[in-house]
Amino acid sequence: MRNRIIAFFSVIVVIVAAIIGFNVYRNSQNQNESTSNPTNSSSSTNVKKNGKVLVVYLSRTKGVYGGGLTRGNTARVADFIQEKTKGDTYEIIPKWHKVNKSKMLVLLSRMLYQM
Repeated sequence: MRNRIIAFFSVIVVIVAAIIGFNVYRNSQNQNESTSNPTNSSSSTNVKKNGKVLVVYLSRTKGVYGGGLTRGNTARVADFIQEKTKGDTYEIIPKWHKVNKSKMLVLLSRMLYQM
């Protein structure tokens, strides 16, 4: 009878130790995640004092919903970022925008023919 009581209490001690160990492990993981991913609740923008900012964007003005635009949506967002960071902007213009329509049709027909 005495051996059963000792075994019962031993099992209880092991279960309690496992629960405490699991809680300590989970709390340490939560603390590691909170320190590695700090959240900034303020709306201020942190900009390096000596760093330079370059805002590079590709903006589409034709073929968008609602008709053509004089300034694309991505360009507007890039302008907003440039104002906030006081950086420089650079627009990526693909080569196919500079090609006239007849050359574009020739290129497309060659691509379709090769398929």
